[in-house]
Amino acid sequence: DSIAIDLIHGYYATISYTDALVGKILDALKEEGLEKNTIVLLVSDHGYNLQEHTQWAKFTNYNTSTQVPLIIYNPLSKTKGTTNALTSLVDVYPTLVELCELDAPKKQLDGVSLVPVLNDPNSEGKKYVFIKKNNGFTLKTKDFSYTEFIKSRDNSTVARMLYDHRSTKSENINIVHLKEFKSIASELSETLHTA
Repeated sequence: DSIAIDLIHGYYATISYTDALVGKILDALKEEGLEKNTIVLLVSDHGYNLQEHTQWAKFTNYNTSTQVPLIIYNPLSKTKGTTNALTSLVDVYPTLVELCELDAPKKQLDGVSLVPVLNDPNSEGKKYVFIKKNNGFTLKTKDFSYTEFIKSRDNSTVARMLYDHRSTKSENINIVHLKEFKSIASELSETLHTA
């Protein structure tokens, strides 16, 4: 337990230090007179487990590892606020391209611009996003997270997980085998294998 406390303390200290550095960057933009024409983007490449699901670090398909902060500040935008729209990090580049009024490479990007979401935070965003970690393949929708662990040798499914994010984001109760979620699990599995 004492090691866990030290690790959690270290993690929060890192977050605090990062927050202070972000403040220094924003102060420097202001000092240079660039705060009114500079888009600021804050993003992380993964979440981090601090003993959730009895795991440490980032090596899972759980929401704690796959959900990351994404903050986009555009000083020219009149819209401000937060959104629960579903998005993916592959959408960052197309978004910056559109905000900067540049030409995007043709047929080379998997992502889509988030400008419609930035203009209307109540919009839905993507219908689903895919996440892959080793042999775990996750399909995330606004309401659910569905994962299949697939054996590469014969493409057989080893295990499945389904979590209802409408009731909890902590993903502690796997509902994939509950009768009332059978059709949802089947639909998400089909989408995972065909999209």
